[in-house]
Order: sequence, then structure tokens, then C-alpha cells
Amino acid sequence: QAQSLLAKLQAVALTLSDKPELIYISPEQYQSSQEVDRQLYISRADSPIIVDGYDDGWPEIIARKFVNPNEPQSHQISFRGLRYGNFYYLFFSVLDAQVIYHNPSVSALGSGDRLVLRLGGHQTQIRDYVLSSSAPGRLVARYVEKNRNGSDKIHWQYEIDGVWQDTAEGYDLEIKLPASLVDERFGFYFVDQDEGPSAALKNTLGNVSAGSIVKPPWLIYVSSELEKVLGAFRQQDTQFKVVDQHGWLRAELADKETLDRGRSLPVSVESSSESHWLVKTLLRWILLEDQLSLVPSQDHAGRFQRVEITEALGGNEFSQWYRYLYSNFKMLLSVAVPIYSDGQVIAVLQAEQSSDNFLSLADNAFARLLYMSFLIISIIGLGLLSYASFLSWRIRRLSDASKNVLDKDGSFKNEFPYSRAKDELGELSRNFAHLLGKLNENANYLRGLARKLSHELRTPLAIIRSSLDNLEKESVSSSASVFVSRAKEGTERLSYILTAMSEANRVEESILQAEGSHFNFSRLLLELTAVYQDLYTQHEIRLEGVGDAQYPFFGVPELIVQMLDKLMDNAIDFCPQGGVVKIKWASSSSGYQLSVINQGPLLPDNMVGQLFDSMVSIRSKNTSEQATHLGLGLYIVRLIAEFHNGKVAANNLADGSGVAIVIDFDIQ
Repeated sequence: QAQSLLAKLQAVALTLSDKPELIYISPEQYQSSQEVDRQLYISRADSPIIVDGYDDGWPEIIARKFVNPNEPQSHQISFRGLRYGNFYYLFFSVLDAQVIYHNPSVSALGSGDRLVLRLGGHQTQIRDYVLSSSAPGRLVARYVEKNRNGSDKIHWQYEIDGVWQDTAEGYDLEIKLPASLVDERFGFYFVDQDEGPSAALKNTLGNVSAGSIVKPPWLIYVSSELEKVLGAFRQQDTQFKVVDQHGWLRAELADKETLDRGRSLPVSVESSSESHWLVKTLLRWILLEDQLSLVPSQDHAGRFQRVEITEALGGNEFSQWYRYLYSNFKMLLSVAVPIYSDGQVIAVLQAEQSSDNFLSLADNAFARLLYMSFLIISIIGLGLLSYASFLSWRIRRLSDASKNVLDKDGSFKNEFPYSRAKDELGELSRNFAHLLGKLNENANYLRGLARKLSHELRTPLAIIRSSLDNLEKESVSSSASVFVSRAKEGTERLSYILTAMSEANRVEESILQAEGSHFNFSRLLLELTAVYQDLYTQHEIRLEGVGDAQYPFFGVPELIVQMLDKLMDNAIDFCPQGGVVKIKWASSSSGYQLSVINQGPLLPDNMVGQLFDSMVSIRSKNTSEQATHLGLGLYIVRLIAEFHNGKVAANNLADGSGVAIVIDFDIQ
């Protein structure tokens, strides 16, 4: 934005180069650097002013103040000036603790507190006009002119119109002057008179001295001809100014709205962007610059002393950003370029432009960028979320498959799903499947190991037994007889083990060949309970939940009896003498539930899942019947239960008094 505005200003400044007559009234005004502090600026009025001594009809312009350094609090003057057509309007506000009106008996020209206007000096002679009043109301303007005989004669100037109005702090003067009397130069001073007919002059205050005869300073105002030249470069929301080498405003071109913003008035200017307010706010927060200075205020109307103007007067093109007082988001760009004539800088062309137009374009671009970025980020985020969800689903599926591959009894329930995906998860699932396949093969091998050992060991065992029998018939020493006896005991124990292993094999074979039939499970339990009560006299055997109801069941009664024998044998082994073993029958949602509960030690937590595997036992090593228990009893129970659509589980009782083995039969 700064570069664009700078390029435009360079073109305009080139048009104004070598045309000092558009800026200065005469070369004398161009060279009047010693008069700068005494010069006055006249603003432009939009309509004529009613001269009544009040400033109600005056626009908001900054007053030029003159202060008496000896009495700053009791004597000062504020000056404002306007031009409309061929007339100048002046307004003076005088701070005076004691107002003395004109007394005609003291002086015909003027006495008391009075205003002296010094006009002329460009194309007409210099003349002092004394304005005074005997009371609040109309002012009377008088001047002194020499007669032919050299004497002074007082004349009235009726073309000067003015009104005196008293105020609480002093008085106000409103004056109307024709431009022909002013003649481009203007000076004034106020006379503050003491009381009494012979009172001496107390002090004077203004931009000229009372006793001097120098020309009054040049009157500064905007040039209509210069503004016409600038009019060809009019641009919306851009304010152009031409400032002379002393900082005085010589031309100003802008619409009223831009002028108001240039004066830092709180005018609300909204961007024409159709973007959402949230997008606008976000962009402005991004572009917010806290280090920017506020738009500099003027000491008095028409004089500019900003850094960019000072730089341009030195021959440098310069741009500066300012911040508006009434908004943290709106900024003002000020660009200044020098205007040359004969190789020297004669003035400065300055332009001010609000950031609204730039922000309007930026709003639309930022909104498109933001919406497109949001769309792209949403698509990417949705894609990543979908891919992450897909990966999560595959990981969860792999986890569920790993969790469900083993049954509660430790056996492999089904095959592990084999993935053909070529990524890391697919490779992981294939490795799991391969590993579990190997474990399943190993488990199947261990299940068939008992059958193989039983078959392979019977022949060597028979040879050893027959050899020991033959050795007993021979004459041996007493010490050798002891060893023979021990060897026979070992073979008998080994034979018993093989018999137990064969029993498990026979159960597996009988299950494969068994044919089921319908029978009453409750009657079977009643008969078996009576047998167990007669057999295990050192324990209390109870049957619960059967009653007189009929519980039809399809299965192999012989296998059910064998299963219950193994369960009772296991329960009696762990139940202390005098303890209670309960056989509990109950109906469930899917069928029947059979439980064998015994008092005694609890199951180790690490053995619950392995209790029904082949050749697993948790009996103590000092058990006398250790040789006859190979951990095949509960394994046989599991085989028979699974054959009858049942699931077997072992749990410790909640009260810690014993163990319950529960079989759930699914008859649906």
C-alpha cells in the first residue's frame, strides 16, 4: 500500500515541479523564513459566518494562542481565522482580568482595551486599523491618514465589521474583513490598557509589535488554483496535502469523510468487505502493531511538523504508519515526497490513506485463504482420523483375536485370523498366527504324548517285570533281594501310571465312538450321591437343587458317571476329614449348571487357567498317593464336558472356604 501510494505521489509531484507560483504568492513570500513564527493561517469556510460575537457557527478548528510570558495566566489571546469568498472572518478570544472600554474623551482614535490590525504591504501601503468599543456590541474601526498639510486625520473604516462580547474570563471579538483590505499580509496586536485617563499602556500582545514599522507577516491560506491542479488526481479515501517549506498547508484535496479521519475525529469507517466479522477481527489482531504512534495532533491550524514532512523537506521520500486514537485496528498511512523547483525543494506533497481499503482487500484474500486452509486441513484431518480409526480398528481386531484365541481352560478355541495386508500390522498378525499355530501344534503333541508313551513303554515294562520275576526264582543274596523288591515296586508304580494314561486315551477313544441317549439327569445324580455317601464315609456328601423335578438330558450316561467320579475323587482328596462336599444342580438361561463344591485349600491364581490341561496337578509333594495322580482327572472331566456342549471352570469360593468346579451345559 505504501509503495503504491508513493508511486502515485511521485507522478503528482512531478506535475507540480517548477511551478512555485501555484504555491507561493510571490518570491518574497517563498523567502520569508524569518516570519514563520508570526504568520497566521486562515482556514476555509463552507458557508458565510454570521458576525455576532459568538462562535456558535464556527467549525472545529485549532486556535493559535498568544501568551504574555510575564502574565501567562491572566493575559492571553486565541486566534481563529476563516475565509469565504472575498471575505476573511476573524475570531479573537481574549483572557483579561480587567476590561477597559474605549473612552472618546481620552482619545478619538482609540483608548482602553483595543485591537489593532496591520494590513497591506504587498501591493498596497501598510495601514493600522484600531478597533475598539465603548461597550459590548458593534466595533468601530478607525485609522490615521496624513492630510496634505502633513497633519494627522482620523478616518472611519466602515468595510470592517465586528462585534465585541464580554465573557467570564475577558471578551471575544468577531470580525469580518474584505480581502481587498488585507492584501495578503496580516498582523495584529491587542492593547491592554490600565484604568484612569492618564493610565499608561500596560502591555501589547500579538504577531506584530506596537511601535514597529515592519511589514506584517504573510497571511497563509489554501490555494484554489493549486487544488484545481490536484483535483485531476483525486482518489477515494485518500487525502492529498501540499505543505510549503515552513510546514504551512497550501492545498488540501479529499472528500469530507477522509478529511474528518485526517483530523482524527471519531468517524466510524467500516470495511466494504463481505467477510465474516470473526475473519475481520482475526486479521486485524494479526496485523495489530502496538508500537505505532498515534496520529500527531497540531499545535494550531494549518501547520504540520511531522517526521515524514521533515524528511521530505530534506529531499527524502518517506512513509509513516500511525494509529487512530479511536480504534486499535485502523491505521493511517502518511507518505510525503518533495516538490522541486530549479533543483531545490520548495514544498512537500503529502498523502494520507486509511488502511480500510487495504484491509478490505486483505479481508477477502484472508477469508479465502482461511476458508481454503480450513477446508484442506479438514480434509487432511478427516483423512488422518479415518486412517487412524482404521488402524485402531485393525489393532482392536488383532487384540480381540489374541484375547479370544484361548478358552478359559487354556485350549485353542479357534484359528487366529490371517491378514494379507503388506504393512506392519499385517506382518504382526501373520507372525501371531504363525506363533499360535506352532503353539497349537505343540499343545496337540502334548495331548497325544500320553497315548504314545503308554504304547511305547508297555513292552519294555513287560520285559523288566518278567526279568524280575525270573530273578526272584534264582538264589540271590539277601541284599540283592532288597534291590529286586524295590525294582518290582517301581515297575508296579510305572505300570499304574501307564494304566492311568491309557484310561485317558480310552476316554478320548470312547468319546469319539460314543452314541448318546436321553436320560433323566436328576435320577442319575440321586443314585450317584447315595453311592458316594456309602463310599466316602469320612466326609459329608450333600446333593442340592435336584428335588422331584425331571431334568431330561441327551448324552452318554457312562461318561457322565466317569466325569462325576473324577470330580468327587478330586474333591475328596482336597477336602479335610469331616468336611462337606456338595453336588449342586441348577437351571441356567441356556441349560443346566452342575457344581461340585468342597471345603479345603484354595486354588493358586496362576493355575486357574491350566487346571484342566493334560498332566497338570497341584497336589502337595508329600501326598502319599502322588504316584496315582498324574493330573489327568480334570483333563478327562474337560473332555467329557466339552463332548456334552459344556464348559468347565474352577473358582475359589467368595468366602474363602473352598473350591467350586462348575460345568455349564448348553442344551439349546
